[in-house]
Amino acid sequence: MDGQAGREEKVYDFGRFLTVVRERWWAVLAAIVVVGALALAASLLFAPRYNATAQLAYSSEAAQMASQALSSAGSTDRPHNIANDALILQTSDFATRVQEALGSALGAGYGADQLRSAIKVTSNSDLDVIDIKASGSSPDTVAKIANTFASEFVKERQEESAASLKQAQDLLKARIDSLSTAEAASTYGIDLKRRYDDLAVLLSMEIKDYKILQGAIAPTSAYFPRPYLDLELGLFVGLILGLILAFLLDYLDRRIKDQPTLERVMDLPIVGTVPLVSRRWGRSSSGNPAVGFRQGNEMLLESMRMLRSNLKVLGFGETKRSLLVTSVAPNEGKSTLAVNLALSMALAGDRVVLVDADFRNPTLHQYLGIPNSQGLADALLDKDSSWSSKIQAVDLAGFVSPQMGLARKAVGRDMAITKFLCLTSGPALANPSEILESGAMSDILAELQGISDYVILDGPPMLIASDSLILAQAVDALLLASRLGRETSAEAFQVRQLLDRAEVPALGLVVCGARHQSRDSYYYRYHRSDQAGEAPVRKGF
Repeated sequence: MDGQAGREEKVYDFGRFLTVVRERWWAVLAAIVVVGALALAASLLFAPRYNATAQLAYSSEAAQMASQALSSAGSTDRPHNIANDALILQTSDFATRVQEALGSALGAGYGADQLRSAIKVTSNSDLDVIDIKASGSSPDTVAKIANTFASEFVKERQEESAASLKQAQDLLKARIDSLSTAEAASTYGIDLKRRYDDLAVLLSMEIKDYKILQGAIAPTSAYFPRPYLDLELGLFVGLILGLILAFLLDYLDRRIKDQPTLERVMDLPIVGTVPLVSRRWGRSSSGNPAVGFRQGNEMLLESMRMLRSNLKVLGFGETKRSLLVTSVAPNEGKSTLAVNLALSMALAGDRVVLVDADFRNPTLHQYLGIPNSQGLADALLDKDSSWSSKIQAVDLAGFVSPQMGLARKAVGRDMAITKFLCLTSGPALANPSEILESGAMSDILAELQGISDYVILDGPPMLIASDSLILAQAVDALLLASRLGRETSAEAFQVRQLLDRAEVPALGLVVCGARHQSRDSYYYRYHRSDQAGEAPVRKGF
């Protein structure tokens, strides 16, 4: 196993995506709520803005009539270019004209510059139309501005056309006046008079080359802000940011969350799975629902039976009779695992001695409801003090359902096993590691194995103190309790390295506090190994 195992690279597939969302749903929800609320608040803080559009259309027929009349009079009309015409609407001079036309209708706040900045002019040369869009904080005002720009442009164009026609008419009048009587009566004179009359008719018609195709109407709703649309956009952005945050947190989170990763990092098989114990489950005499097999704890009992069976497949009980139960880090369920494993073995008719060797945080006496005034510490400190006077018998009846029968096994005579022995930790030790290295612990274990079938030790977490590594040298095997989501890959790999260096015969891992475990899942690992024709054991053991 190379050194990179302590830094597991996460592979994100669809299944992993769903897992991350399920585990980090709070981050996604928080981002959605916060971003959505901010978007809505910002939307409500902004003053509403409205826009209205007036549309001008180029009248080619009217323009052609004026152009022909001017040509016949010897004048030329300007070429048509709708883009240039649209530019006129955006000039300061034209804005001043609009301001004069509006007068005081909009108040003193609207000067020529404000009017120019309030409109946006676009042209379409294919359709020969000009759009005048006015924006502002009042729906009536923007409609009035757009319509005034449109009407003043049409009026200005009509005035320019009238001026061109009047100029051409004046030229014809001068030519007619210069004719003699005979010339005036000639065909040429009559034609000049006809053209003069045509121009007079066009002037009376007030011909215009642009017309208002559609007037601006006061809008009923603002185009900005739009609270509902902004809220929807905020919720969507919040969802995206929430997912990014969830995956970022997951990427930075080096805790082990699944069993395959745990097996891969620790290089050990998972030999058992203990379900998460609910407070609604039956309580033992200790008052802790995680200890014992009262009515309602059937899943816990079944998991212990399967663990016991798997341990026996791995050789525990034949040449290996003493077992150290420890963990990588605190609060992973090692102590309750040790108690329940001892209980299940005693219920199966085995003689079991449970030893609390966790001098840093002894808890077995609390789970079993027995005193801890004397115990293993006394026997280690005083060689003249025998452990036999410190060991206590624990009645199974306080931890099992009354309907559960007790197994019988020959122990000198045929009788049911109703108790198991427990050697508590005793008084606190100042330097437990040094005392454990003295050799007295090995002697005590040898004596305890002489009076029992199994000796189970509850040791401190591996990374808290060196006690467990010392204890591991004195026992036949080691079992690691692990709670998914508590330990990091680096911590688990560090423990794996410690076990390899010390050549400790670790049997495997037990996942404590597993959620949503079905009955079939407890049989999965055992039957998988059985079908493969070999026990689920680490290579070399």
